[in-house]
Amino acid sequence: MPLSPSAFRLSPSVWLVSVVVACLFATAVSAQVRVRPDSIIDLVYLGGPDCPYCRAWEAKELPRLREMREFEHIRFTHVPKTIRQSVPEPAQLPAHLKPLYDQMVGKTGGRGGSPQFVLLLDGVAVRGGFGTRTYHDLLPVMTELVTIKTGKPVSLREAE
Repeated sequence: MPLSPSAFRLSPSVWLVSVVVACLFATAVSAQVRVRPDSIIDLVYLGGPDCPYCRAWEAKELPRLREMREFEHIRFTHVPKTIRQSVPEPAQLPAHLKPLYDQMVGKTGGRGGSPQFVLLLDGVAVRGGFGTRTYHDLLPVMTELVTIKTGKPVSLREAE
């Protein structure tokens, strides 16, 4: 007896998880092609003191990030901004980020709100977005990029 098409339907939650995993894998695989031992991996954090979520992230997550083995292989940049502001104009950005303004706006959706995060590889925005969930979604991608760059496996769990 042949299976009906409904036998292959996925629940919305299974479908969503599948899409997220596929996107993470695709990002890591496409980035892997470009990662070199001399690659520059940037993690850009955009947020300010008027944002309670930013202050909480800085108090809890930033110290953890600094203790991770990956941290010694990335360039971390804090770009101060207010909650309502989107990515600050190029004149307000550090020199190495000025030419990446459009890419950063693209990855954060050009919206206000804080915190925002952008992960860059050799001057190309790989991933980004709004909120602390975005930060947690970026960590495995950052770890994968560092692992490829150094040729040494790094585990997110080592810093916890």
